[in-house]
Formats: sequence, structure tokens, C-alpha cells
Amino acid sequence: MSDSPITAIAERPGRTLLRVRADLGNNMNVTNMGIVDYRMGQAIARGARRHGFNSITFNSAQNAVGTNTVIFDPSRVLEVSPW
Repeated sequence: MSDSPITAIAERPGRTLLRVRADLGNNMNVTNMGIVDYRMGQAIARGARRHGFNSITFNSAQNAVGTNTVIFDPSRVLEVSPW
């Protein structure tokens, strides 16, 4: 999930955008770490799950002011609607 349509389009150009409302649960915010690459993000996410976090928020590599959030359990998505 992205914090805005601009960030979502930057991350995945040409894809369909959906507005999602989700319960992030216990969120690990790593935006203070700067941009993390894919492998580092995967490692952080694995550690976060092992330590009881439900989601992780990190800086967008494609939009300097945007953030992305990954939730680990899809049942935490509460509502989906088109933009």
C-alpha cells in the first residue's frame, strides 16, 4: 500500500489503483532508515513478523516524499474501493 496515488503510480506505473482501508495492527515504521533496498526490506519484514509486528512502513524508492506499507495478513484489509 502507498500513502498516496502519486506514490502508488511511481512504484507501479500503468497499474490499477485501489483505495484500501486496512488495520495496520502493530506497525514497524522504518522510514527513519532512509531508502532500503528490496533485500534489506525483506529481511526487516521477516524480523518484524518474528517479533509480533503486523505491518511495516518504509520510504518509497520511487517517490522521495512517499511511503509504502506492507501488511502481513490480508485479512487486515477492511475495505477496498476504486479511486
